[in-house]
Amino acid sequence: MTTPAIRIPFTGPLPPPIIVPPSASSISGAIDAFLAFLTAPPSPYLRGVDVGRYSQTAILTGAGISVASGLSDYRGENGTYVTNKAYRPIYFHEFAARHEARKRYWARSFVGWPGLLKAKPNSTHWAIKDLGAKGYISSVVTQNVDSFHSVAHPELSTLELHGYLRSVVCLSCRNQFPRAEFQKSLERLNPAWAEFLEKMVDAGALDTDNPEEQRRKGLKLNPDGDVELPKAPDGAWLPTSSAGILKPAVIMFGENIDPAVKVAAEEAIDDAGRLLILGTSLATFSAWRLVERAYKRGMPIGIINLGGIRNESVLVKEADQDGDIASRYVRYWNGSNQRQTDMDSRNSSAFRPATDLRSQRLTASSYLDVISTLASPKSFLFNNSHGTTPPPRPPQPHRWPTTMDKAHQPSSFQQLEKLGEGTYATVFKGRNRQTGELVALKEIHLDSEEGTPSTAIREISLMKELKHESIVSLYDVIHTENKLMLVFEYMDKDLKKYMDTRGDRGQLDQATIKSFMHQLMNGIAFCHDNRVLHRDLKPQNLLINKRGQLKLGDFGLARAFGIPVNTFSNEVVTLWYRAPDVLLGSRTYNTSIDIWSAGCIMAELYTGRPLFPGTTNEDQLQKIFRLMGTPSERTWPGISQLPEYKPNFHVYATQDLGIILPQIDPLGLDLLNRMLQVRPEMRISAHDALQHPWFHDLPQLQAQLQQQQQQQQQQQQMAGGYGGMVPPQQPY
Repeated sequence: MTTPAIRIPFTGPLPPPIIVPPSASSISGAIDAFLAFLTAPPSPYLRGVDVGRYSQTAILTGAGISVASGLSDYRGENGTYVTNKAYRPIYFHEFAARHEARKRYWARSFVGWPGLLKAKPNSTHWAIKDLGAKGYISSVVTQNVDSFHSVAHPELSTLELHGYLRSVVCLSCRNQFPRAEFQKSLERLNPAWAEFLEKMVDAGALDTDNPEEQRRKGLKLNPDGDVELPKAPDGAWLPTSSAGILKPAVIMFGENIDPAVKVAAEEAIDDAGRLLILGTSLATFSAWRLVERAYKRGMPIGIINLGGIRNESVLVKEADQDGDIASRYVRYWNGSNQRQTDMDSRNSSAFRPATDLRSQRLTASSYLDVISTLASPKSFLFNNSHGTTPPPRPPQPHRWPTTMDKAHQPSSFQQLEKLGEGTYATVFKGRNRQTGELVALKEIHLDSEEGTPSTAIREISLMKELKHESIVSLYDVIHTENKLMLVFEYMDKDLKKYMDTRGDRGQLDQATIKSFMHQLMNGIAFCHDNRVLHRDLKPQNLLINKRGQLKLGDFGLARAFGIPVNTFSNEVVTLWYRAPDVLLGSRTYNTSIDIWSAGCIMAELYTGRPLFPGTTNEDQLQKIFRLMGTPSERTWPGISQLPEYKPNFHVYATQDLGIILPQIDPLGLDLLNRMLQVRPEMRISAHDALQHPWFHDLPQLQAQLQQQQQQQQQQQQMAGGYGGMVPPQQPY
């Protein structure tokens, strides 16, 4: 077979490490340098940004940080990436094309999985968690597929650049299911593999976390969970999916990273003020291009790694005899903020290494010793020791003060009644034992094998940033060894329950509808301004308190713009509020999908019942087309290219929404029509919706409503009772 022309990890010799500043060659010196790196003011030479915001650090990690967990890396003794000629990785094109290649991969993965499952996050991962809690870290981009970052710090935004081993994906339908479940199928179908694994266990290969000892006992576990099996049996491989080829949910050698993942990684770099390279030689181009992006953006870069890194000469040039740094192509900022020096010229003056914040290289004879010391209770990560004064917490641009700012333990809250239960969490009404404040406690169901659900990770990372009066507040995240609990602002009811308690089949009055819709669009506009799609707007996810405030909740399906989406995910609870472009299989949808959902909710506020209560994708589309008209290439250019488009869709003419909503006024009908445009490009934006004339009389309606509420409360007090939730009002 001809070797394909594909990109593979960089295997050339890497330069020897350069220690900057020289004092960082000792453990204490490295910690002091690391402290200076993290706490330095934002560089004023970051290109094209508001410098004052960018005080946090993005971390780029590689296989080196997982060695202490019992996984091997791809380095030789001097830290250089080496090619093992006795072991050949399986390339994606080979895996997808050849049954024998898939059998060979899954045999090796079957034996390696128990060792990977046994491995746990180490002190470095927990140290990153502590740095994140202190406010120094904005996000982590990892090349590792072991999920240790997600387990150790689910509350910290983490992007798994090369995928993850915890799931298996079908190449045909793209559905995923747990790798642990697949392991049981492999064991049942391939007894020869199970017998070989048993021999590894009997030899004690899984009783140690030391890679060298594992290798001596016949097992070498690579960072991707693959192992070397020179004498392993072929086994009795049988396919376990009638839908298509099953593949680990990782990026294999020769496989392209999803463009949307690349965009998300670039955004992580752009949203930080400095970059820390941790435990990676940058042998893969996908990792180097992120460093190159940070370099061109003018970000300070720190390196903690065993051995050199790819293209290190671009970042750091050999120190001259005086110990000064000579670097290229960028403008540096010295810590005194007194001068700017262009290092591109040979005659340019350079600064002392101790004040060079751009190319700090933190390394020692053993960089793992530095890492473990940084994570120890005596180090900066825990108490900022080594004679330094603990720095103040870096400013958080979107953080709002709350009564829950202090860290809490689960015992700090009293669980009251259960409010609801979903696929991955149970929600309780709770009370803060210290303040008496009511809260909502969301307990995440943790799987011992799969770790924290991705929905929880997304919800935490997004809601930490989305602070707005129309979005429910995330007060705290409490993570213990076997429990993850999210502490939310308490809201009295969701919109569905609120409508169910009203008369006239849930129909609401004009002032209430207008108030709720204004608050809904306000929350959506804020999400879209911050490049977040909610993707699951429905009455059950809109929460209301006794003051009549409506807030967006449940961000478990929300995504930052550009993150890849599985449209047909089984996480979707209902189709009733899904936009037609999503139902037709579009994977390039945008903010307009939330506008469609809001339009469906607006109609339901008038009628008390769903506008499009479909049972399947096809039925849902039929109900939409029957009312809004069947689109064509003439009315929606490009629709015929969508995966679920059928040329034989029944052709319906557009109906007048006013016929089924006779109670809506002309301005409200105009806004609703603009929201429920079948063609996504034609839908109104959230900001434009807020400026629609329909909302112009809202302040007057609010005043009238407030007067009615006061009269109602007086009547209730005279009658000796309280009627529960008052009609809503929105403060202006």
